[in-house]
Amino acid sequence: MRDVWLAILRRYALLFVALLLVIADDIAVNVTPPLVLQYLVDHLADGTIAEETLLLAALLYFALCAAGGLVDTLKETGITVLGQKITHGLRSAMCQRLSRLPADFFVQHESGALSSRFINDVDTLESLFDSGVVSMIADACTILAILAVVSKISGGLGILLVIALPLLFLLTRYFQRRMRQAQLDNRAAIAKTSALIPETVDNIRTIHLCQQERYMAERCRVSLKQSFAAMERSNFCDSIYSPIIICSCTAIICLMMALSVSSSAMQALFGMTVGSVVALIAYVRRIFTPLESIGMEIQNIQSAIAGIDRLREFFAAPLESLPPQAHHRLSSSCRSS
Repeated sequence: MRDVWLAILRRYALLFVALLLVIADDIAVNVTPPLVLQYLVDHLADGTIAEETLLLAALLYFALCAAGGLVDTLKETGITVLGQKITHGLRSAMCQRLSRLPADFFVQHESGALSSRFINDVDTLESLFDSGVVSMIADACTILAILAVVSKISGGLGILLVIALPLLFLLTRYFQRRMRQAQLDNRAAIAKTSALIPETVDNIRTIHLCQQERYMAERCRVSLKQSFAAMERSNFCDSIYSPIIICSCTAIICLMMALSVSSSAMQALFGMTVGSVVALIAYVRRIFTPLESIGMEIQNIQSAIAGIDRLREFFAAPLESLPPQAHHRLSSSCRSS
């Protein structure tokens, strides 16, 4: 499956590079506005800023905020387009591989479970690219850049964030593992339910003659209960993750303000001014907003990862050896489709 990913990325290399440049611009735009805000507030408090400079700085701040929204729109658009290209290429590769699978593979896998891999499991990849792993990587780079800036402004806040973020990372990993297992169980239950439908249709006369309607209904009920139980575990983790992140953000801001006024040594460590307080609060919120977004999207991301695990099993199945001419005709038909 790795070869399939690399082939798709090579095919859309230009789009991928453009997306990386947009992500870099997004990071720069997210870091700059609080610095301008700090400059404005400090000079307004000192009363040493001219009206022309104040107007230019205010216009620069609003221009950066507008640019941030524009760049964020371009980033989300690029991620969506790249995700559509990748899912299209992945389905094409699966179609090409499907014609070369041996008959034993179709005996061991029901038709409904096989169609579920093509439809349901690949569809989950769209959420992985809409607001998934690419946005998470961009958010992680933004957090690192903000941490570097915060450490220069306030060493004390940098220490607090360095202590808090690893703990939040471990918490995120815990929820990630729980939700991934829940999504794997859910995808298996969905595949089992999808396989029951064609099995029931194909054997409808036998079911009626043997009076096994209750048996088939019970099988469907069990698979639906398994899917419901798995989604309940995933929804519980998803519902409590974001409140934990919001409370952690508020606790760090309160702790920063309390420590910065506790003693002269703490004041020197935190280096608090009126402008730096405003900038640091903005930076803390910019750090924890991506973490909260990750919590909102972690369920979709884990569902997509569970789908990838099932697709990896499909691509790991052995293929039949075809003559060179037949293989050439098959590749040509898949490219034309």
